[in-house]
Amino acid sequence: MKILYHSPRESFNVKKGSGKRPYEMFRSLKGLGHDVDIIQGRGKNRLRKVFGESMEWDKYDFCYSEPPSSPIHPLYDYPFLYKIRKHDVPLAVFYRDTYWKFADHFSKDGVKKYVFRAAHFAEVDLYTKLADIVYFPSEYSLELSLKAATRDVLWPGCNKQNPIEREEVSDIIYVGGISERYGIHNLVGMMRELENNDIVLHLVCREGEYERLNDKTSNAIESLPIYVYHESGEGLEPIYNKSDIGIIPFRDTYYNNMAMPVKLFEYMSFGLPVVSTKCKTIARFVENNGCGVICRDDPVELAEGVMSLMHDLGKVNTISKNSIETAKRNTWEDRAAEVCAFFS
Repeated sequence: MKILYHSPRESFNVKKGSGKRPYEMFRSLKGLGHDVDIIQGRGKNRLRKVFGESMEWDKYDFCYSEPPSSPIHPLYDYPFLYKIRKHDVPLAVFYRDTYWKFADHFSKDGVKKYVFRAAHFAEVDLYTKLADIVYFPSEYSLELSLKAATRDVLWPGCNKQNPIEREEVSDIIYVGGISERYGIHNLVGMMRELENNDIVLHLVCREGEYERLNDKTSNAIESLPIYVYHESGEGLEPIYNKSDIGIIPFRDTYYNNMAMPVKLFEYMSFGLPVVSTKCKTIARFVENNGCGVICRDDPVELAEGVMSLMHDLGKVNTISKNSIETAKRNTWEDRAAEVCAFFS
């Protein structure tokens, strides 16, 4: 198939989970043998590529768009999407985030808040009019999201699988954001509970975010057996390889109930049993696939979940095998193939 890939950003930023997904979808579409042209770069360059070059629109089987969580540009991206509709190129959109519908997660204030909300509503209206199918991160995100001709769920995927036979459980890994929404206090509280059990936490986060932590939290981290890293991509592999459990300490909120984080699938790729708070989408997936332990949104319960694995190595290796088998059934190539199958 010949595919037009719309990536309204300057480049792929694989250091962030939100940036990894569009890159992996692009890589996987090409890896399946499809001929993929990409519209990416600065806004004017994206527009110039569409209107300044001789595009053979009739050769494209469909366009796949992965917009960021911020609104797309009305002067650069709207004309492109109307252009492909004019030329009858079918459109699939992955709509990543409805954070802007939740006041607690919307950081804009004053006039900016209303401008951005208006921009988001306009974008939703655009996809409702133009998209043949809109994909969402989870079933729960469908409840609050835009209407479209067809709606479906497109989870993240896994890369290579690296099974490890474990002889003990002593190392936990967490990769991701460290704001309160992501459960940093659950993470710190859990490690306080585990402090005398020869367990260490490998905490991987962005450097700037770590530097913005308040003194109380950063001091607590420094006082506990927590090792902090600012790695991404291949730099994560050595940390994953020495870890025994992947942790997801998210707060149990309506917003987080919709989340299906890339890190969950990364954990499974390395055969890690997952200990997670009971956010609905994550909990359902973990329980249905037997790849971890689900706990209440509470540091003591998270610690108990870790201890339940620490004292049962047979259970750990069984869950690890389940994680690997689940990863094999949920690759990025599988996700790309799902999109292509819709237009076949």
